[in-house]
Amino acid sequence: MTSLTNEQIVAELKWTEKAIFDNIGVTPIYWRPPFGDVDARVRNIATQLGLKTSIWTQGFDTNDWNIPQGSATPQSVVDTFKGWLAKVPSMSHGFIVLEHDLFPEEVNVSINGVLPVTYSTKGLVMQPIAQCLNDGKPYREGAGTVKLLPGGGGNGAGSDNKNAPASVQEFHSHDGQGVLVALILTLFFDTVMNL
Repeated sequence: MTSLTNEQIVAELKWTEKAIFDNIGVTPIYWRPPFGDVDARVRNIATQLGLKTSIWTQGFDTNDWNIPQGSATPQSVVDTFKGWLAKVPSMSHGFIVLEHDLFPEEVNVSINGVLPVTYSTKGLVMQPIAQCLNDGKPYREGAGTVKLLPGGGGNGAGSDNKNAPASVQEFHSHDGQGVLVALILTLFFDTVMNL
């Protein structure tokens, strides 16, 4: 995104908004820059368009994007994620994980690998990123609003729906400390899963 002109950035963001709206009927306000390619100028343009930039924590890329070409396996992605989850009880802050949904292999490893591991990890509760950030309106049209629970924003609030589909999620460590673990699948998949 940083190599694009201002006009190209606006066009890219607005075209993507339109494509998502045309397919699912709502416009998400969260976006993830491709390749994490963002700077103050791009972030400012996105903000002016009513978008909130969401980026993953450095070092928390599952590398699922390498599965289609064979330089990563579903098991290596799950093992990487398990390694992060093993550290949750000792963490003092959360992290945001990058995942993708361009190819079926990437979606399958999330649905059949990462999510089952997450759901089976005792003491972790998943919630959408909007809840983690204490944002009750993740869509421009207001559809799909999130009911915020007391104490939201990554400090121990629970979810009303324990079976909610995962996208960007909040987890709680075994000792009750709030730990943000976000699975950024891409804006489109995230939006579809959270309607």
